[in-house]
Amino acid sequence: MPPSKHTASVVEITNPSTTFYRIIFEVHNVDTFDFAPGQFVALRVDENKVNDYSIASLPNGNRFELIIDIKPGHEGSYFVHDLQAGDQVNFLGPVGSFVYHPDDGAEQIVLLATGSGIAPLKSIAEQLLFRNQDTRPIHLYFGLRTCSDIFLHEYFQDIMARFPNFSFSPCLSRPDMFWRGECGHITDLLKQDYPDGSKLAGYMCGNKLMIEETKAILEKIGTPKERIYSEAF
Repeated sequence: MPPSKHTASVVEITNPSTTFYRIIFEVHNVDTFDFAPGQFVALRVDENKVNDYSIASLPNGNRFELIIDIKPGHEGSYFVHDLQAGDQVNFLGPVGSFVYHPDDGAEQIVLLATGSGIAPLKSIAEQLLFRNQDTRPIHLYFGLRTCSDIFLHEYFQDIMARFPNFSFSPCLSRPDMFWRGECGHITDLLKQDYPDGSKLAGYMCGNKLMIEETKAILEKIGTPKERIYSEAF
């Protein structure tokens, strides 16, 4: 069944850090816009261009949230930069098979994101914790470049305080002298924290190099291939 066509209005748009934008949309003519956490929408950014953006929220009536990095500087970047509350957009969705798999037998879950790849993993983490009340160990690694890129830090810190089974590890590849958190790459943290991956399910979204490295690490530490899920940007 093909994805549905929709029109939506921008309810709120914020620029929490450098080139990252958080946008809340309200879908027209529906009471509920339903999707599986991890899926995306195909947003029309000009007459000849449609870009795929992962949904960053849980289903919530007729609203959904996107997290978009405008750093690439192409048509989608200009479109998002110019958006204002009240603007209307056209999109197809929901789309995609990068979703949470509840019956794969995993006893622990790791989520790895770089940049705006945090969007679907935020949605999946919220599903696990808020809706499912999942008590298994869940670890989210979030890789960014510089201190000025940081966003969602307090949000995930608050979730970690509420859910003792949830861990959040932000990591900067180009930190300044004031950063006191993890430095380097999230793949290094994964190797450090999980010498045995046989009980893991791994979900990753972001740049292709991170995903390739993470897949290799997970397979090396014994994570079954069928429990490794990814979405590359």
